[in-house]
Amino acid sequence: MKETTAATTTAFLQLILRGFLLQSILSRESQGQSCYEQNEIFDMLAPLTGSTSSQTPRWSDGLCRNRHSQLLTKSDFYRDACVQCYSFLPATFFVRQLCYRPGDLGALWGWQQTDNSTSPKRYDHRLESDLADVRETFREERGFHMWTLCCEEANKCCERMLENGNVSANHCPRQWDGWQCIEDTPSGTTALVVCPSHIYFYGDPPLEGCPSYATKTCFSNATWNSFTDYVTCGRSDTLRRKIYIHVASFVVSLVFLVPAVFIFFSYKQLRVPRITMHTNFFLSLIFNAIAFTLFKLLIIKLNALEVGESDEDNVIGNENPLGCKLALVLTKYTRTCTYMWMLCEAFYLHKLIVTSFAEEKRLFVYYLMGWAFPLIPVSIYSAIRIIWYDEQ
Repeated sequence: MKETTAATTTAFLQLILRGFLLQSILSRESQGQSCYEQNEIFDMLAPLTGSTSSQTPRWSDGLCRNRHSQLLTKSDFYRDACVQCYSFLPATFFVRQLCYRPGDLGALWGWQQTDNSTSPKRYDHRLESDLADVRETFREERGFHMWTLCCEEANKCCERMLENGNVSANHCPRQWDGWQCIEDTPSGTTALVVCPSHIYFYGDPPLEGCPSYATKTCFSNATWNSFTDYVTCGRSDTLRRKIYIHVASFVVSLVFLVPAVFIFFSYKQLRVPRITMHTNFFLSLIFNAIAFTLFKLLIIKLNALEVGESDEDNVIGNENPLGCKLALVLTKYTRTCTYMWMLCEAFYLHKLIVTSFAEEKRLFVYYLMGWAFPLIPVSIYSAIRIIWYDEQ
């Protein structure tokens, strides 16, 4: 009798906690909070709500283990893993992001506008009509593709779990960690897993043959550390090194270009059309070097290249402010000016060869080609970005 009462009380408390958690998340979303915060709340309260259980068997026929160590059937596992794949994508991938709800397996929740109010709506991605609605939440097809890759990886993970049979003694059991499969690992060791391609949200994965590895610790009591370390999957050191080299190259160019232009302006004897062409070409190189240096150092913060910091709160480019857009357009303009003044130099040299000893005095056409003409392609580029890719 006491055991029945205790079980009933426990189930009742879990129900209350789940209801409290769901209400907390709903109220947070109504205040504009992100789904990441909601998942953090769920993970924090998961041991209290029964989402993770130390009493879960290490392995069972026909069942797959999710990131909360729950054993689920293949269909339930796929639904749950696919929904969490969606919830782990960056918020910048979405026009509006649906949210994962604890206690509702394999469903996403969002808000729908009715006549006079806004009410929550449940989406089941297995249904074609709901899948179409989920697809529309992405800003572009690339985000939807990365989500489907993660879902496919989860399905393959479950199939491997079912094929490999029972878990060996003194091993942490195979598990889906939310992004990929972690195989059986001897206790007291660290599992190394190749970083999957679908976690590289803001760039390309490493080249084949040079993979990066994530790590997950298996404790001596044959239980997993809940945290998988994906920091080593990032290419922050390589990217930072490339930016330093890029900026250093521009600085070296400025060191030589600025004195050269100063000399051209200082001596009256050098104020001839031929030298004027060189001066404008050097000025275009200087403006291009300054624009790119400022863009890389001020807009793309070097410390935001760390994997753990590449979210919408730390990367200025993800916020997509007007200043960022103008800086990008400026780099396009200065680079185009550089190419146009190369053309002007070549065209001027050609005219000197064709009409020997008749140096051209009027340079107005060259000024139009070098400084005004680049405005045309840059304006077209800007208009296209504003119309179709303004938020990217």
